[in-house]
Amino acid sequence: MLQFFGQLMKLPMEAFVYSMEMFVKTMRGIQQIASRGVDLVADEVGQTFADVSGAEDDAPIRVIHSAIGNSAETVQLMPQEEGRKMSDRDLRDDMLKLVRYKILFVKRDYEHVFYEKEELVHENIDASDYTGWKIAEFIQDLDNVELPSKWQDKKYPRDIKDEPKDPKPKINSLPEDDKKYLRVYYEVLDRYARERFKYEERQIEVLEQIRDKIEKK
Repeated sequence: MLQFFGQLMKLPMEAFVYSMEMFVKTMRGIQQIASRGVDLVADEVGQTFADVSGAEDDAPIRVIHSAIGNSAETVQLMPQEEGRKMSDRDLRDDMLKLVRYKILFVKRDYEHVFYEKEELVHENIDASDYTGWKIAEFIQDLDNVELPSKWQDKKYPRDIKDEPKDPKPKINSLPEDDKKYLRVYYEVLDRYARERFKYEERQIEVLEQIRDKIEKK
């Protein structure tokens, strides 16, 4: 009997010790979970900053590689295209335009760039009319245009060996069928506002004279 009661007295004590052990284990588990959560959050934040920083640092590199790898031909053509877009060839206005132009001959094996000139153009004119005008002027002035040395070597448009010696022989004329190979390159360098016609000032003077006569009467 005494042994039985002794065992009963031990039960609460053992239960208390057991409960305390479980409590300690539980608290350790909670502490470990909390520590892991803090580490996980810190790792995620650090990874986020690293991704953002890496994206910012690598962005120019990706752009450059993309431009080189996928658009190399486009990049090479851009300066030429920009140059073409920037060239002003519009003559259709009433302003005074400073124009630079060249005459070209584009027949195969006889290609040549003739003189370059600058002039002031006040006409409101389109591109086709202007180029036709300059080609007509060039053809009319062939007696004064020097014969290119390459043409002399190829005896084009004529053989000049029987002609009087001239250090700078002139073209004089072109075969009619070869005039189609003439081209004009031009660009508008600048524009200027034109002054009023003088007849407007004269009209003002006449009106002032009429006014003066009326006042006298």
